[in-house]
Order: sequence, then C-alpha cells, then structure tokens
Amino acid sequence: GAQGPPQEASAACAMASFGLTPREVSRPEDHSGSKGIVGRLLKAARTDLTGSSSGLRRWWSITTDPNFFLSAASRRDTWRILLPLPCLLALFADLGSGSPGVIILDLSAAVLLFVSACLPRDSLCSDFCIGVFHAAYVSAHRALVAQGNSAWSDVNATEHCDSGFGWGQVLALFAMTLSGIHTVVLTGFLVACSAASLLWPPGRLDPLQLAASLYVLLAAWLLERRVAHLVSNRNASVFDYKALGPSSNRSGGDMYYDLLSPCNSPSHSGYGGGHTYPAGRS
Repeated sequence: GAQGPPQEASAACAMASFGLTPREVSRPEDHSGSKGIVGRLLKAARTDLTGSSSGLRRWWSITTDPNFFLSAASRRDTWRILLPLPCLLALFADLGSGSPGVIILDLSAAVLLFVSACLPRDSLCSDFCIGVFHAAYVSAHRALVAQGNSAWSDVNATEHCDSGFGWGQVLALFAMTLSGIHTVVLTGFLVACSAASLLWPPGRLDPLQLAASLYVLLAAWLLERRVAHLVSNRNASVFDYKALGPSSNRSGGDMYYDLLSPCNSPSHSGYGGGHTYPAGRS
C-alpha cells in the first residue's frame, strides 16, 4: 500500500511522455462497434414494438367497451337518423336518372338501414352488420349505375353518369363515422368498396374519392380514440370516487354519507350512535 502513490506517479509520467491520458490507455479496443449499434437498434425496436402493442391493446379495450358504446359520447344513439341518410340523398339524386332498379335499391337500402338502428348498440357485431349493409349497397349502386350508363348512347352517357350519385362511398363512410361505428368496420368497408370498384365496372378506382375516404377514416380513428380515452378516464374517476362512499351502514356509530350526493355531506350526517342532524346544522 505504501508503494501505491509512487507507482501511480511513475505511470502518469510515462503516459505523459507518450502524450496519452489515463482514459485513452484504459479504453479497450472495440472491434465489434457495428454489432453494438445493431444490438442497440434491435433493443430499441423491441421496446417500441412492446409499447405499441400495449397501446394497441388498450385502444381496442376502451373502444370496444360496452360502457363506451352505451354512452352519449359514442353518438350511437343517432343510428336511426344518420345511417339511412346516404341512401335518401342518393334517392333524390337518382330520381332524374330514369332507372327504376337504382331507385328501388335506394329505397330498400334506406329501409334496411333504418331497421338496423334497432340492433343492440353495445355490441360490435352490430357495427359489422351495418358495415356489410353499407358496403353491399354502395357496390350494388355503383354496378347498377355503370350498367345503366352502358345502355345509353355515347352522347348521353356522360350526362347520365353525372346524374348518378357518385360519392356514395364517401358519404356512407362519413355517416358511419358520425354515428360512432368502429374504425375497424370502417376500414373493412373501405377495403370492400375499393375491391368492388376494381372487380366490377368500370374496373378502376377514383383517386379523389379514395383520398377523401382515407381522410374521413383518419379523422374517424382520431375522434374515436380521443373520445374513448375521455370516457374511460371519466368512468375510472367516478368509480374511484364511489369507492370512498356508501360502504358502511348507519348503525353502530359508523359515519355514512355518499360522496356523490351533496345532500349527504358530512355537515348533514350524524356522527356516533346513528344520530342525524337536520339540514343546516353541523
């Protein structure tokens, strides 16, 4: 131990003669720098994926909660008004087309979607049924209008096509968004309508309509996520608040009052022996 300081001093003098610092001498040569960087990147990616999966599970949990479906914030009580609305607007637009098949389709779809408002609002299966109804209607309407256009002459084909309701897909997606249909169903609806556009006449996608649909879908996801978080946090705070209240009885000298009721505050309830004072006395 007594030889420690002189040895350290001599080592420092030797390093100084070579122009080196103790940190540079003690640093080991790392021949695996690229492997270390790749390992850190993989670890960060794994952490991000773990956080994303937990966030995705929470999103699915709060957006499919029956309490959220039954709340007024979900807007699912507007099904009877908003769901048939695209069909009725398409009916008014198709009255001048002179095609009875399209008009009958509009009326039938409007009645079906009006009746579908009677489905249970606290179940995701109802959303899937409504999404299937809308996708079938939009695809069939597009096919019938295209078939009617092919029967017209080239001179009147453009005029007849303009008289049809060409934006039914965007309007149906917007109506389902306003009525609180789940975004998973909205995504399936958009995929089904896009596939039908490619398989059925005219066999192409409308870029403008697709861009508008994607915009509505993104807005629907953001709105659903924000509202579901607010409802979930509110319900959690209310349940925690209730847990502090009415669990004890009035007998045996236990204090009893409900925190959610302003009339049963501590200034209005009795302490000891179950006595209760009139309102206004402490």
